[in-house]
Amino acid sequence: MEVNLPKKQFTYYREVFQTAFPQEETYEAVVSDVLPDIREILDVTGYTVVRSKDVYAGGVSLTGQITATVLYAPDGELGVKCSRMSIPYQAEVENSAIPDNAIAVAEIQLLQLSAEVRNPRKIAVKAELLVRCTCYVQESVELPVPGGEGQGLHFLAGAAELTPVELLREKSFVVSDEYILPGSKSEGTELLRQELRPRVDSVKCSGGRLLVKGVVEAELLFLSRGEAQPVAALYRTPFTQVLDLEEELEDAMGQAQLLLTGAFFEQTTGAQGESAVLAEFHLAAQILCTGTRTVPYIADAYSNQWPVELEEEKRADFRCREAFSITAVYRETLDTLGEARQVTAVSVTTGRYGISEGKLYAGLGLCVLYGDSQGLMRSARQRTRLEEPLQQEEEGLRLLDVRVTEVSAVPAQGGIELRAALEFVLQRAEPVEWTYIRDIQCSEDAPLDDTQWPSVLLKTVTPKQSLWRLAKSCHSTVEAIRSANGLEEDVQDVQGLIMIPKCR
Repeated sequence: MEVNLPKKQFTYYREVFQTAFPQEETYEAVVSDVLPDIREILDVTGYTVVRSKDVYAGGVSLTGQITATVLYAPDGELGVKCSRMSIPYQAEVENSAIPDNAIAVAEIQLLQLSAEVRNPRKIAVKAELLVRCTCYVQESVELPVPGGEGQGLHFLAGAAELTPVELLREKSFVVSDEYILPGSKSEGTELLRQELRPRVDSVKCSGGRLLVKGVVEAELLFLSRGEAQPVAALYRTPFTQVLDLEEELEDAMGQAQLLLTGAFFEQTTGAQGESAVLAEFHLAAQILCTGTRTVPYIADAYSNQWPVELEEEKRADFRCREAFSITAVYRETLDTLGEARQVTAVSVTTGRYGISEGKLYAGLGLCVLYGDSQGLMRSARQRTRLEEPLQQEEEGLRLLDVRVTEVSAVPAQGGIELRAALEFVLQRAEPVEWTYIRDIQCSEDAPLDDTQWPSVLLKTVTPKQSLWRLAKSCHSTVEAIRSANGLEEDVQDVQGLIMIPKCR
C-alpha cells in the first residue's frame, strides 16, 4: 500500500546549461574619401551591442554588432583622424538540455580588438569575443513532509538550507544625458570616439520592490578646431530602475547582467555656447535573485506495525554566500617612441579572467595616447596579465566579474608610468547534497509480530549513537526513549546504559 503523504511545493529556477566560449570576427574597411591616408594606427576601441536574444529548443541565438573606432595618425599632417565601423556578429549556443521555455542570461564581452593597415586606405580589424550564457527553467518540486494520520509511521524530519534562484526578470530601459565637452567651442569640434562601460552596482529588495542601481561610464575623445592634440573627458550617468514584485523576497541576494542594446550620440550646443553631446543608451538588465530558504523533507521513516519500503532520491544543490570584492593594483612602465610630453588618453580593458592555482587572473589591454616632443600623436600599447594571490580557499569560489575602477598615467623617464586598480567580484557557493524520501510503501497484509520483542530492552550504547537509530533498530520511538531515560527534548545522541521500551 502506498502511503498518502502530505507534500509541500518547492518552486525555483533550475540551471540547465552553462557555457562560455570565444568567437572571432574579422572585418575590412576602406577609409572615407574625405579622410587622409593612414600613416600609423594609434589605437582601436569598441563596444558590443546586442540586437536580439532568442531561445529555441536546443539553443540560444545572439545577434548584434561591434561598434569599433580606429584612431590613426594621418599621412603628411599633424593631428588625429578616426574611422568608424560596425562589425556584425551572430553567436549560437547549442545544447539539447535547453528547452524552448528556458530563460537565458547572456553576456557578450569584447576581449580584444586589433587593427592593421592593409594599405594607406584600407584597415583590417579583428575582434575576439567571449560569449557567456546560462539557461534556467522554472521548476516546481513536490516534496513529501512528515504527516499522515493512522499510518503507524515514524518520521525523521530533515531540512536543507538552500539559496535557490527565486526570481529571473529582464527589464529594458533607456538612460540619457547631456555631456559638455570642456574647453570646446560649438563649431568645429570633432568627436573622435566613445568608450562605454555600463555596470550594475547593486540589486536590493525592499518592501516588495526590486531596486537596481548602476552607472554608464562614457569616455569621449574629441578634437577642437585648430588644436593638434585631442582631449579626453570621462562622464558618469547614474540610473535606478524599480521592479514591482508579486511577493516580497526574504533575505534575497541579487545580481544583474547588463546588455547594451543601443547607443546614440548627437553633437549639439550647450547653454553657454560650448560644444555638447546628447547621449542615449538603451539597456536590458538581466536580473537574478536568490533567496535563503529552509526546505523541509523526510530524511527517514519506519513503522513498528508493518514492513515498509522507502524510495529515496538524491539532490545536489548550492548554498551561495554574499558576493564580495578583492582589489588588485597593476603597475607598468610602457615604452615610448621618444619623449612623452603629454598624456592624452588612457585605456585599460579586461580580457579573459578566472581563478587558477590559487591566484586570480585577468588579461589586460593597455593603451596610452600621448604627444611627443615634436607635437606628433603617438600611442603606447601592450597586452599583459594581472595575477593576484588568493588568500582563501579556492574551492567553491566563483569569479563573477572583473572591473577596472581607476586608471592613471604620467610621463616618466623612458616611457609612461601606468597604474590601474581592478576589482574582482567573487561569490562562494557551497555544495549541498541531501537525500529525501519520495515514496513509502507499507505491507499491511504482513504485519510485524511484536510478541518476539522484549517490552523493555537495556542496551549499553558505545560509542555515542543517535536516538533515531536506536528507536528504529529496537522497535521503539525517540519520544519513548527520552521519557524512559529522563532526557531533555533537545538531546539527540546518547551513550552508556539506555532503557529502550517497545512501542507500536
